[in-house]
This record gives sequence, C-alpha cells and structure tokens, in this order.
Amino acid sequence: MLLQAPPVGPSHQRQGVGQAADLLTRALVWFEKGDLDKALADYDEAIRIDPKDALAYNNRAWLRATCPDDSVRCGRLAIEDATKACELSAWNGVDELDTLAAAYAEAGEFDKAIEGQRQALDLAPDGEQEDLASRLKLYQEGKPYRAK
Repeated sequence: MLLQAPPVGPSHQRQGVGQAADLLTRALVWFEKGDLDKALADYDEAIRIDPKDALAYNNRAWLRATCPDDSVRCGRLAIEDATKACELSAWNGVDELDTLAAAYAEAGEFDKAIEGQRQALDLAPDGEQEDLASRLKLYQEGKPYRAK
C-alpha cells in the first residue's frame, strides 16, 4: 500500500468533499517533501471536513504505522484510523486491510497483523500480491513494515 491520491469525479463533488480531496492531495505533496507534520495536519482537516472518507483515514493510518520517522509513528492511533477506514469500506478494501495489518505490526500485535495481511492477500487481484506477501513475511518474522 502506498499513500494514495483521492479519486476525481462526480461522487466527490458534494459540499466539502472536493475540499477534503484537495487536502488529501496536498498531504501527499507534504509527505513527498518530508514535511510530515503538515501532511498529518491536512489529513486531520480532511477528516474533519468529510468524516466518512475512508481514504483520509487510511492514508493517515499508513503514515502513522509505516513512517520511517519514529516521531510520527503511533501504533495505537494507526489502529484506530485503519479500523475506521476498514469500517467505511465495509471490510472489503485490500488497501485498508493492508494498512490495518501494518498498524497492528507497528503496535507489536503480530498475530493480528498476520491475520489482517492474509485477509488482504485473499482479496487482492492477481498481480497485486507481491508487496502484500512481502509484508506478511515481515509480520511472521515479528518485524513491522517501514515505508521508504
């Protein structure tokens, strides 16, 4: 799972949602520039504007679970965000389950990380399983994933 930009289209035209999508896009730019505090602030604001946006919760959880910067990571908050993203995606999103697994691994809950990663693998389309499988192996070894 990589941090993702929001989709563009008619479903994102309702009041406030366009602004939240803009914040998600800007958060990715901040992330790429290494300004993680600003990225997190934009995720916070996007969620405030559109609290039903699974992508905002998922991206914030991914950052909190996998960031190479120790000061940004927080397993407990990542689990909260990733769980909310999974709920909003009806527990059927590969990316959301992958993020939840990463969050559990960051929190040291490797049994739950392995279970979640296996669920993500089961749902993943052919050809998109290699990264998921490599993270599963890490969790089986008792290691969290760190984004590069």
